Amino acid sequence: MALIQWKQIDPNLETDGHLTGSLSISGSLFINNQEITSTGVSSIFSETGSYYSTTNNLKITGSLTVDISDTDKEFSVENNGNSIFKVNRDGFIKLTENNSTPIPEAGGMMYSSSNEFFLGFS
Repeated sequence: MALIQWKQIDPNLETDGHLTGSLSISGSLFINNQEITSTGVSSIFSETGSYYSTTNNLKITGSLTVDISDTDKEFSVENNGNSIFKVNRDGFIKLTENNSTPIPEAGGMMYSSSNEFFLGFS
């Protein structure tokens, strides 16, 4: 069980849930079955070195912006650690060279190691 120490509690806590002062909690704190951690509400992401990762499927129903303008990094899409394509901070798209020709797919585009581009048609 968590040890809770109160320094000051507002007398209106019973009516409006307002707490003033400080609260020290040893242990875990859950609100609506979500654990509150030192970095905020726990989530599907976990810190793995210099970035956060997840093995869960993600679905974005709104907009997605990847802003790399303030870094020397690039945006990349990978498959098993192998780059598929990259976008640098200037907006330049670089496709990875393929050594073998995959099955054509309508709307697809491929760059071969022989400096040729292939487009898929139906």
